[in-house]
Amino acid sequence: MSEKPAPSYRALSQKYRPQLFSQVCHQAPIIETMKNALSQERLGHAYLFSGTRGTGKTSLARLFAKAINCTNKTSDTEPCNQCPSCQEMLKGSCLDFLEMDAASNRGIDDIRALLETVAYKPSLLAKKIYLIDEVHMLTKEAFNALLKTLEEPPSHVLFFLATTERHKLPATIISRCQRFELGKIPVHVIEKKLTSILNDFSISAQDEALKLIAVHAEGSLRDAESILDQMLCLCQDNLTKEGVELALGLPQEMLFFQIDYAVAQDDLAFPFSFVETMYEKGVHLSHFLSSLAMHYRSLCKQALLKNNTYEKPATLTLPTTLDQALTLYSQNHLFDCLDLVTKKCASFTENTLTPMDIEVLLLEIIRSKNRRSNSFLVEQILLLKKDVTFGKKSLDSPQKLPPKLPPKPAATPAINMPKPFSQLTLETHDNPNIIATVATVSPKAAPEKPKQPEKTTSPAQVQPKQPKKPLQTQESKDPSKIMDIEKKVLQEQKLWFAAVELGGNLSKE
Repeated sequence: MSEKPAPSYRALSQKYRPQLFSQVCHQAPIIETMKNALSQERLGHAYLFSGTRGTGKTSLARLFAKAINCTNKTSDTEPCNQCPSCQEMLKGSCLDFLEMDAASNRGIDDIRALLETVAYKPSLLAKKIYLIDEVHMLTKEAFNALLKTLEEPPSHVLFFLATTERHKLPATIISRCQRFELGKIPVHVIEKKLTSILNDFSISAQDEALKLIAVHAEGSLRDAESILDQMLCLCQDNLTKEGVELALGLPQEMLFFQIDYAVAQDDLAFPFSFVETMYEKGVHLSHFLSSLAMHYRSLCKQALLKNNTYEKPATLTLPTTLDQALTLYSQNHLFDCLDLVTKKCASFTENTLTPMDIEVLLLEIIRSKNRRSNSFLVEQILLLKKDVTFGKKSLDSPQKLPPKLPPKPAATPAINMPKPFSQLTLETHDNPNIIATVATVSPKAAPEKPKQPEKTTSPAQVQPKQPKKPLQTQESKDPSKIMDIEKKVLQEQKLWFAAVELGGNLSKE
């Protein structure tokens, strides 16, 4: 008696492909639109499914096609999966549902061959449906050949287009379709889906392990199911976080705590030994860089939530939690570290990143602890302004500024201006008899007349002229304006002292 062949294994992503609208994860608005279109019989002639990888574009298109041709839909517009049309769709042998991969059939001849079958009516289903996957890979000529039929197809034909890069499609194609934009699957939704799969296999798993798989999947449910499929071969009974990190080549969390400890100790030799050890363990450099950015992001988030209420440790110890690592940084230093790591992530690709780049990055993080920020330099300039004003230097104690004193009235500066001859004479002599004999000289003197005999007058009869006050400018009359002049001089001195004290750091920053 011959043995029965063992059933072929199916990947988790295929085994758990949704067959009902209720099984689709995190696409509620699209599902509601499809159900209303089915119940109201308002079907369009072309639909475009776009979104990132693993979000369910092809699965949703197949499910929609099955629901359109189902002859026994349920009350909530779900396909029955029992009628002949549903069974043909489930088997993948339906002649009226044609699926084409545009990545390998992208030319104009492939589109022409497909369009030749459009005129034929469906053999079993109510509608003949064409699903073109990765439609953005078609050539320009193929798009042009598809335009006319896509705009006005026969009444028995529907077109479903799926793509991960909608921006590469011609506007003439997009305008002829109803568009469904599928979003990324959230982490908690992926965790819930993975938990339900593990329950079917009666396998336990740590919550940290499932969260790590969901985060690493980056919003793709298919990627998460593929990773879980791999983990079930490694950890058959219990899925652990350490096993996931080992299988995916991810850096362990303890590595980041070692970096925090080295930063607190100003250990500049640490990056070289650390990167060498990490490289020998086979840690993926790009994964390490992205994980380091997430580590500093978590620290920044924790610091903002605590609002600098955490206490600094009395002695430095190797941290084991985020709260302990948080005490080794200041808030500004955390922001600087996150900025350094994110800029490094943006400037390197997976192929160009080298161990030396990681070493240089870690050196910059450690050295940035003692780097003076722009706010510190501004504070020093304001301090220099106070020092110039009061003739002091207090750079070592920027918190204790000298008290503000009331401005002293400034003496009116002497102005050297030429004085009239008559005024000089009046200011020089005090004798009234002599003052009376002074003649006023005009710019154009008249010819001299013969002297008349002098009349004797008593000193009481002489009315001396009152001496004129010295000429004063408007600035000398107003002491506030003189203070403005002195402030301008002090401001110039302050800028000069700032340039000397900071040694050019101000202009660099």
